[in-house]
Amino acid sequence: MLNDEEAKTGKPLPFESLVVLATLRDGRRQTVEDLARALQRPKDESRSVVEQLVERGLVEAQGRGASRTYLLAASVYRRQGKEAEYVRQAGMTRIEQEQMVLKLAGVKGRIKRKDVMDLCHLSMKQAYSLLLNLVQHDELVRTGTRSVAFYELSEQERNKAGTSMEQERNKAGTRTR
Repeated sequence: MLNDEEAKTGKPLPFESLVVLATLRDGRRQTVEDLARALQRPKDESRSVVEQLVERGLVEAQGRGASRTYLLAASVYRRQGKEAEYVRQAGMTRIEQEQMVLKLAGVKGRIKRKDVMDLCHLSMKQAYSLLLNLVQHDELVRTGTRSVAFYELSEQERNKAGTSMEQERNKAGTRTR
């Protein structure tokens, strides 16, 4: 990977870039704060180094703002024949997270933000954002405020879930006959 990159640019990667790549290889998903500690540089300098690696296609950024994390790019894992490892590191997409949250709400009846944090390995802020989006799209209904809030499937989602459960029962019934 390093040889390919050096051949493209005609120059070796800077030392700071190598430190970031090694940190991401060893520690997987990292925040700018994590990378700043590894580089022993201020956050702004560290962000600049990692964003240059993003532009070169060696690193991918996920999320926004304070919750933004970095991981080695899919192309890096592909060159090493470790595609499955990349998929594990990249984690779930937002759509997959939403589907899992809806499924959990259907199974439990009521869920709290903490349930979403545990299920999707999200921060409190990320879980709130995910739940808020589901409420705004009429997929969940929120009851209560702040720490006592809980979420349930909207009537529309309950109807969808009931239909798909009925279809599953019908499929199972035809298989056993």
